[in-house]
Amino acid sequence: MDFDPVIENLPRLFGGFVLTLELTAISLVWGMALAVPLALLRVSRKPLLWMPVYGYIFFLRGTPLLIQIYLIYYGLGQIGWIKTTFLWTFFREAYWCALLAFSLNTSAYTAEILRGAILAVPHGEIEAAKACGMSRMLAFRRIILPRAFQLMLPAYSNEVILMLQATSLASIVTLLDLTGVGDSCGALVRSSLLHISFARAHRIGNSAPENHKIASNCRYTDFHLHRAHLPRAGARGA
Repeated sequence: MDFDPVIENLPRLFGGFVLTLELTAISLVWGMALAVPLALLRVSRKPLLWMPVYGYIFFLRGTPLLIQIYLIYYGLGQIGWIKTTFLWTFFREAYWCALLAFSLNTSAYTAEILRGAILAVPHGEIEAAKACGMSRMLAFRRIILPRAFQLMLPAYSNEVILMLQATSLASIVTLLDLTGVGDSCGALVRSSLLHISFARAHRIGNSAPENHKIASNCRYTDFHLHRAHLPRAGARGA
């Protein structure tokens, strides 16, 4: 096997790898920043507070991430007045559109994970906080949220892995992440299969049966169907 093409394109592959990690890290930070207030509103007993958040989470979890990226990158550019505002400097760049789509998507999943963790906090700890004279906000800040973050770690670690895998969709909007670089290298040099295998390594778990969330939100199913130019009539939100 000829390894020269692989060695020649190592700098490009490394650049794509760095971009993949960058997209993942920033999306997770932005998503967590959005998820905390969303989760707090979600556990509220007032319908005016939790119902809009429920709709937001329901939409983002019920539609494929590929469609969300298309709506932001291609759809917003069709709105004329956006091009005349400062927002166009943001939405005309594929990098920012991908980051926005990833952040909004992961914020919905993280908010639900955090909501479940808040509800799972032992009632005795909450009663102890009340017995110490803490107000509801103080109890949330000192007792409930710290405990909820501990409880959510196992589920959130899965979300981090799935978000890393989902960044492969960035290549759809012209970003040369690890998948995009691997595809371009593979198109130029078909004599080596290592480009494609290396580029796909960061989402090797896509077909694992334990990753039930993949089937539920159709993130990666839609991606592969799109790449194969097959109809997506069976996907939710298509």
